[in-house]
Amino acid sequence: MRLVSVNKLRLDSKIAVDIYDNYGQIILYKNTNVTQPIIHKLDYMNIEYIYITDEYCLSNPESLFMAQLDNMGEVISKLEELGKASFEGTATEEIVMEAYFTVEDIVEELFKKKEYLKIRYIPDKMTGNTTAGTIIYMSIMTAIFGIKAGLAKEEVENLFMASLLKDVGIISPYLKNLQNAYQLHPALAYNYLSKKYFLHSDVLVGILHHHEMIDGTGFPQKLQGHSIHKFAKIIQLMEMFFELKLSHKILGNMNTQLKPKLSELFKKYDVHFLEILLDNTEFFSLDTMVELSNGDIGVVVKNRECDVFFPAIQIIKTKSEKFLLNEVIDLEKFSDIEIERIIYYLDNESSL
Repeated sequence: MRLVSVNKLRLDSKIAVDIYDNYGQIILYKNTNVTQPIIHKLDYMNIEYIYITDEYCLSNPESLFMAQLDNMGEVISKLEELGKASFEGTATEEIVMEAYFTVEDIVEELFKKKEYLKIRYIPDKMTGNTTAGTIIYMSIMTAIFGIKAGLAKEEVENLFMASLLKDVGIISPYLKNLQNAYQLHPALAYNYLSKKYFLHSDVLVGILHHHEMIDGTGFPQKLQGHSIHKFAKIIQLMEMFFELKLSHKILGNMNTQLKPKLSELFKKYDVHFLEILLDNTEFFSLDTMVELSNGDIGVVVKNRECDVFFPAIQIIKTKSEKFLLNEVIDLEKFSDIEIERIIYYLDNESSL
């Protein structure tokens, strides 16, 4: 399955994963063929990305958490409610407890299917009219990270909650307008949440430390190394991963610029957890369609564990004479070839 922007979506594309609104109701079922009314419906619901499937999609959809969670609708509904209420300062004890129960259910399902799951970027606006979509998806990815890191079930549940609530200090209308709010938001969130709700101490400390960096350049306390809570080390890596994907920094000049840039960036993060992230991530999700710098077009068919930024590509359209149609190439072995851009359809007219 392949992620496609709704504004580039083509008629008769087949929807690969059920699509939900912010109440957790399915509004479009997988295997539905896209029509013009469906595109209008997606626009109306403020949904910007969906997964499609076609003859160039070769991967198993089980690697995507949304295809694994039987209760995805309830997940969205309950966590959206907690996110909105906590940001507004109106979350009751009942809402918090309901969210905890939902998180327990999610984590239970993730543990059952952990061998299928990968850490991957999920863009905002994949759920209709949600205020906490990215936060929910990142928190689920963070939970998968915790499972891959060997955390116990209760720890993963608390890690999930820390990720979900970490930015209350900059989103809450009661806190975001304070002077130096961004630099202080971890401490603001810690104080606010500890006074208002009965949260586990690991949740609170994880939130307090989530901008502390291994080299001491973080905030608000400029902690270093082992002084930083493990939840925070995981959360900050997920934030970095999502930011890299969101900004598409890896596109263009990969071989000459990417590795030195990332090597410098990675010095700020815990080496142990960084290795776990790189071993369990799909930086380029399988089935992603790409144009190479020589004009050839291919799809990602395998991620290399030793270097996730240089995947194996199957050529599906040739413009050069360098590769054969359907040939699978390892980008690491070709210093003169790089990924030029991600595209949505084979004719190359629709791209990021």
